[in-house]
Formats: sequence, C-alpha cells, structure tokens
Amino acid sequence: MVPFPLPPDVLRTLPEVQRWVDTPAIAAWGAPYAPTLTAAGGVAAGGGRLPSSAVPSLRHSVTVDACAWLNRGGKSAAAGADQSAGARVGSSPPATVAAFDDDLGVPVSVKSMMYVPATSPDGSTVLGVTVADEVVACSKGIGRSGSVGSLGRWVLSPSEGVLTYAFGTEDGRHVLFGMIRQGQAETNCVMSVLRRPTIPGGVPFLVSRLSTLSQRVDGVVSSPAGLADGAVGGAADGDASASVLSAARRFFSRTVGTFGEAAVPAFSDASLASVAGQAAAAGAVGSVTSTIARMEIASSSVVVRLRAAALASAGVHPGGLRLSRPDVFRGVGGAPSAAMRPSTPRRSRIELATVPDEVTRARIVRNREAARRSNAKRRARTQEARQVAAVAAAAVEALQGGLAEGGGALP
Repeated sequence: MVPFPLPPDVLRTLPEVQRWVDTPAIAAWGAPYAPTLTAAGGVAAGGGRLPSSAVPSLRHSVTVDACAWLNRGGKSAAAGADQSAGARVGSSPPATVAAFDDDLGVPVSVKSMMYVPATSPDGSTVLGVTVADEVVACSKGIGRSGSVGSLGRWVLSPSEGVLTYAFGTEDGRHVLFGMIRQGQAETNCVMSVLRRPTIPGGVPFLVSRLSTLSQRVDGVVSSPAGLADGAVGGAADGDASASVLSAARRFFSRTVGTFGEAAVPAFSDASLASVAGQAAAAGAVGSVTSTIARMEIASSSVVVRLRAAALASAGVHPGGLRLSRPDVFRGVGGAPSAAMRPSTPRRSRIELATVPDEVTRARIVRNREAARRSNAKRRARTQEARQVAAVAAAAVEALQGGLAEGGGALP
C-alpha cells in the first residue's frame, strides 16, 4: 500500500495509540516512541536505552522464544501442531518437534523476548520494557525501513487482559504500536507501523496496519510447567506490588504454546476511512496471511544474554557512582566533610620575567598555548552538549504541552 498521512486527531483515535495518552504517567513512559517526533527526537527522549527504573525489576521478567511459519494448510500442519503440543508436555519424544519444524519448512520469524515489569503508577496498570533479539527478522510491514530495535515499552492492564506496546526501528525512522487483547479461546492483536516526520512538527505517515486473530491449537489452557531457572522471575515476600507482578507474569505465561494465526490489513475503522480514501481502494485491503506460531519459555542462557544486553544499553550517570559510604565521607548537603577534604596547595602562576633561562621560558609559553587550545575545545564540547540537552528538553516540553492542550503531541 501507499503510505498516507495521519492527522493528529485521527492518530489519537487508533486503539493501539490511544492508550498511550490515557494518563500523564503513561504518556511520559511512551515518549521515546512518539510518532510525532523525528528520529533524532526519539533518541534524545530516551529511545534505545533501558530506563533506570527497570533495572531492579529484571528479576521479575518473563522470557520467551518465539518462532513462526507460514501455514500452507493440509494435514501435516495440523498434525504437526498437535505433535508439538504433546512434545512440550512430555507425552511425545523430542524428535516429534523436529519433525514438526521440518513439515512447516523454514520459519519466517525467530526471536527471543524478555518482558520486564518496571513500575505500577496506580497499582493496577503495569509499565514495562521489552528486550528483543531477532534471529530471523519479520518485516512487520516495514519493508526496507530496517529491523525492529532491541528495546521497546509496554503498558499492561491485567484486569482487562490488554497489552499495549511500542517499538522503534534501529534507525528510529519508524515506530510500531500494537494492542493485544487476550481472551480465553482466542487473542486479538492490531498493529500499526508509522513513519515519523523528517522535520519537527511534521505529520506521521501510516505505512501498514494489520489485525491478527490467534487461536491456541495445542489444547493447553494453563501456565506451562517446567519453567527454566530465571525465565519467569518471582516477587519477593512482602512486596506491596507482588499481586500486580504476579498478574503480569500470568499474562505473559499464557502466551506460551502453539497458535494458529490469521492476519489481514485493517483499515475499516471509521476514523481511517476518511483519510485512507483511495489508498485503501488501491490495495490496502489484501488477502489473509496464515501462520503457525510457537512460543516457549526461554532457556537460562537466553535469559542471561538478554539481561546483559539490556544492562549494556542503560545509561549510567557519573554522579551515581560512589566508591565509599555517603554517610561517612559526606558532609551536609552532600559536600565532602571537612575532615576528608584534602589540603592540596595551589601552585602560583610563574611570571616569565622571573625565568632567566630562555629554553625554559619557551617551554612555558608552548605549554600555556597548548592548554589554551585544549580549554577552547573543552568549552566547545560543553556548549554542544548543552545544546543537545536543550533540544531534548524542548521536545519533552512540547510533548507535555501538546498533551495538555489536546493537540498532536505524544500519543
């Protein structure tokens, strides 16, 4: 299909986007993936970095491996799905799984995902991070725009069984917004790919939008047994947020299993019909794509690898690094105590007129000139860093202002 622009009022009506403007806390959490930002603005807002609030919650994460194959139909696919389910619960030998893979051919998507619950602003909604590693990347309608980045964010409402997520591509030019509604017999998912504007204040373009219906074909209705060590983290006893964390783990654990999926382009929303127009008539509505997906609890090695990748992306502020106990070596207001402050005398400036040796005077002049050039470069770098910080602050202020006014800021 041909991408078409989405005005702010239409953009906010999409269910997968609307959830991100429900509250200021959710809006701030999704700010790095706002489709109204440029790629550079998304990076400045924190895209591609693990939030510091998510680091302590890595122990509560749920990690899964996911594979998907095109469903060519026929007896082998249905039989293979049943055999795979039997192998996973231990009623068939492991060789059956290999046969299932061979029957379906080469997978179209292979990836590992770690779901990290970071915080719960209201005690009922969970804000979290997804750490992903795509071995075989699925285009998700992005085409040549690049693969999905390794970090994304999500909002989960356990009581409703609804997960809303956002991802960005590695180059930051595109963002993905999706909403998964989990039911007892089937799961519905709608996902949009948006191309960000190239200039601040521009309008994003809708590249693709898919609606997927997923049904379990392995007959398993409960959380899987035999979880790998560390694949599903636990909550500490007495933790006030233990119930919310448990609900989040149950949600992601229910995604484990074998599923039949059918995806179709989704442009039937009333809000989209007014702007899609000829684009939909020209091929936005296509045929059904059928796949078979299998989700498994990841091994401990995958858990360790994704945790390391997540921590490597987290920024560390130098002020947070300490080599000693702050209560012993710090005084009032965080300043070093008088007893611990070193008494290093300052060296007075040397007057060239008092230096009798010509060679020594020349060396002093050269050193001062080198110091002057070094200080000028350092001041230039500091000024550049301040300008970058000002741009990031202006982007966040614009997002908050647009949210308050109901304008086209962050979804």
